[in-house]
Amino acid sequence: MSVVESERGETKMAWWKSITKLNDYTIKAVTNEKVIPKRYRWLIAQKIIDSSMSMLTNAIKANSVYVKEEFKQSDYELRRKFQKLAYAETHNMLTLIDVSYKTFKTITDKKHKTWIGLILVAQTDLKNWIENDSKRYG
Repeated sequence: MSVVESERGETKMAWWKSITKLNDYTIKAVTNEKVIPKRYRWLIAQKIIDSSMSMLTNAIKANSVYVKEEFKQSDYELRRKFQKLAYAETHNMLTLIDVSYKTFKTITDKKHKTWIGLILVAQTDLKNWIENDSKRYG
């Protein structure tokens, strides 16, 4: 039986949707001359992309760790480590984007708010995932 779309809850993989959306937005933004001019790419743009990619790859690594009953504690600790690294990158990205916004004056207010909003959604989804795993395995 189908569930009405308006009554559906968040999926267990909400973090995937928010992180990939943030990653796509980030790559498009930092490679746009109007957002971050070429002369600043070596200085900040690559760091922002690296942070975004690190967040994504750490979340994927965490998701790839299947917590088996016989190795429950060690599997859970490894999974949690990658989750926390992904979450930590959200703070790194917030800092890098805020520095870019304030320093270079090339990111519009609208783009800045959108970008920050995407990061905050990713943070919330990652936090929820970490908490759900804590209840499940911790």
